[in-house]
Amino acid sequence: MIGVFLKLKNSVLKALIDWKSEISFSEDEIQTLSEIHNSLNVVKLAVLSICRRDATLHTADTTLKFLLKKLDEQNSALSFKLAMNLRSRIKQRRLLLAGVLHYLHDWEDFSTQDDDDTHTFPKPNGIDIADTITNLLQQLKYKPKDTDTIPVILSERSVLSSSSSSDAEVVVHELTLQEQLDKELEKCKKTPKNRSDFDLSGFIKVEQAMYESGGQRGVYLTEAYRYLMCVLPTSVESERAFSSAGYFCTKIRSTLSDEMLDALLFLRAHYQEQRSLKK
Repeated sequence: MIGVFLKLKNSVLKALIDWKSEISFSEDEIQTLSEIHNSLNVVKLAVLSICRRDATLHTADTTLKFLLKKLDEQNSALSFKLAMNLRSRIKQRRLLLAGVLHYLHDWEDFSTQDDDDTHTFPKPNGIDIADTITNLLQQLKYKPKDTDTIPVILSERSVLSSSSSSDAEVVVHELTLQEQLDKELEKCKKTPKNRSDFDLSGFIKVEQAMYESGGQRGVYLTEAYRYLMCVLPTSVESERAFSSAGYFCTKIRSTLSDEMLDALLFLRAHYQEQRSLKK
C-alpha cells in the first residue's frame, strides 16, 4: 500500500488541491513513508528468498548479509533500528552448522570473510569444525561401536577355532577341488566389517588439511556437506503441512470421532474422483 501511494503521491496531492481538502502531506512525512517502503521492501525480498524450497543454510546466510548491507546503505533511523535488531536476533538463532557449511562450500570465501561480519556471523575454528563434522557423521552413518565386548568375542572365537581346528583339517581333505574353490569364492563375496579402531576424527582432520591447502573436499567432508545441504533454514515447509492438515481439522470437525472423520474424508475423495471422471 505504501508503494502504491508513493507512485500516486503527485496525483493524490493534486486531487486534494482540486477538492480544496484540508488534508495535506508534508515533505517530512513523504520522506518517512519512502524510508519505510525502502526498508520493508528489502526485508520482503529477503524473507521470500529464505522461504524458498531450494533454500539452504548457506543461501540464508548470504541473504541475511545482503539484507544487512542494504539496510546499512539506506542510512536512515528506521533502517538502523531494523539492522540492529536483526543482528541481535541472528546472533541468538544462528547455528554453528551454518558456519561449517560455509566452510565446506567455499574455503576461500570463508577464510576471507570481513571482520565486521564475524560479530553477527561468527566463524568456527578448525577444532569446532572437526568436532561438528565428526558428531554429525557418527549420528547419521558412522556410529561408534562398543569396544568393551571385543575382547570377549575374540576370546570366544579363539576357543571355538582351537576346538574345531582338528575337525576342519579332516573336512578340507574330504572336499573336492571344486568345492574348495567355491568356498574361497564365497569369502570374496562377503562385505568387510568395519574396523573397531576406526579413527573418524583423524581422517576428517587430514581431509581438512588437504582441503585448506587448495585440494578438493575428501570423502567425509563431502558426506557432511551433502547432509548439511539438506537442512532447511526455516520451518516454512512444516508449517505448510500443518496448514494443509488444518483444512480437515477445523473446530467443528474436531468434535467428531475418528471413525466419522475417516468416513467424511473417504466420501470427499470419492465424490471428487467422480466429478473428475464426469469432466
